Amino acid sequence: MVFLSGLAREIHGTVRDYGGDTKVRKAKTLPRALGMQGSSVVALVLYIAAITVSIYLFLYIKPFEFNLVYGAIILVSDLILLYVGVGYIAVAKQRFYEKTRNLSLFSMGIALIAIILSAIVYI
Repeated sequence: MVFLSGLAREIHGTVRDYGGDTKVRKAKTLPRALGMQGSSVVALVLYIAAITVSIYLFLYIKPFEFNLVYGAIILVSDLILLYVGVGYIAVAKQRFYEKTRNLSLFSMGIALIAIILSAIVYI
């Protein structure tokens, strides 16, 4: 789950840095190959895959299985990731990219907290 969202976040980082990467460094990045929109779609698919894993954990894997501590915290994380992923496609503005840069990192952090807490507390 964290790997998938981390990979999506890295793709968004290359989208955010597209101008400098192509003009200054001439780097061969995913946004250069697929375009910024195509790369944002790939990142969204990875975020959705991460969200799917978190739901699977909640439904089938102990100690996450129907653990309300995990469920409540991971729901917040999933909604933030979905907002960021859809926003990169819908808004596609540098200001949005900068605003959500740390938001996705925050979401991944609270997902880790949900995992740790669910191993300690089961409600």
